[in-house]
Amino acid sequence: ITEKDKPADKAPNLPEDEELAVGNNSYLDMTVKTEPEKVKSDAGGARSPEGMVLYKGATIDIANLLSRLERSERDRLAVEDKVRDQQADLDVLRAMTSSSEETTK
Repeated sequence: ITEKDKPADKAPNLPEDEELAVGNNSYLDMTVKTEPEKVKSDAGGARSPEGMVLYKGATIDIANLLSRLERSERDRLAVEDKVRDQQADLDVLRAMTSSSEETTK
């Protein structure tokens, strides 16, 4: 048996269990902000960033979120109106069908 035929005892470059258990935490910036960021304004004073909230590690733009919510609400109302119109049209067609069936009897 030559060296090439022998099975390798150890797999090359596999991480240990402890390294796998840590996951990506070592790569992530784990700083938790306890107070809002201060941003320099044009006048030289400090102000908080407006409309931004830190939620579960993600910065969320509240103004954008509210505008999407309003657009979604408008779309929902428009769809409800269309369904109401279609239901009224269906009722008219049912009435016409039932009246035409009665006249053919």
